[in-house]
Amino acid sequence: MSLSQDIPLSYAEETVSRWSKHDTSWMLSLFGTAVGAGILFLPINIGAGGFWSLVIMALLAGPMTFLAHRGLARFVLSSSKPNANFTDVVEKSYKAKVWIVSPTTLMATLNTVRAVLKDARMREEAGRIQKEVMTLLEDVGRLDKRIENLDKHFTQTTKDIRDIQITTGKITKRGERIEEIQLGEDSPAEELAAPVDRIE
Repeated sequence: MSLSQDIPLSYAEETVSRWSKHDTSWMLSLFGTAVGAGILFLPINIGAGGFWSLVIMALLAGPMTFLAHRGLARFVLSSSKPNANFTDVVEKSYKAKVWIVSPTTLMATLNTVRAVLKDARMREEAGRIQKEVMTLLEDVGRLDKRIENLDKHFTQTTKDIRDIQITTGKITKRGERIEEIQLGEDSPAEELAAPVDRIE
C-alpha cells in the first residue's frame, strides 16, 4: 500500500494504488525533514571536522533517519481506514487510551504519568487522613468533656475538704472549751451548760 490519499471513500479490496503527486510531496517532505538541516551546514561541517568525519556521521545518521521515518510511515498506515491520516491515527489511539511517544518524549511522558498516579494516590490517602482527623477530633471532644467532669469533681472535693476543715476547727474549739472548764465540786452548774454553737 502506498502513502497515496487518492483512495476513494468506497474502498474495495481490489483497488490498485498508484503513485500520485501527493506521494511525491510526502516523500520530498520526509527527505527535507531528514537531511535538510544537514545540507545547510554541510560546508561548515566539512571544514570543521573533515570529509571523513562527515561520511562516518552520514553512515550513522542514515539508518537512524530511515528507521525513524519508516516507523512514522507505518504509524500512519496502521489505521483501519484506508484514507486515514496522521490525525485520525492519533485520535484513534487516544480513544483507545494508548499514549504515543518517541524516544525523546518517553521520559517526559513517564514522569507525567508518575506525577498523575502519585497525585491520585495522595488524594486517596488524603481522604483516609481526613477521616482519621475527624475521629481524632471526636476523641478530643470526649476528652474535653471528661476533663470538665474531673474539674467538677475536684471542685466538689475542694468544697468537701473546706467543710471538713470548718467542722474540725469547730470540734477543736469545743475541745479547748472543755479543757478550760474545771471540773470540781465548787464549780458552778452554768459553766457546764451546753454550748450555743452547733456542729454542722
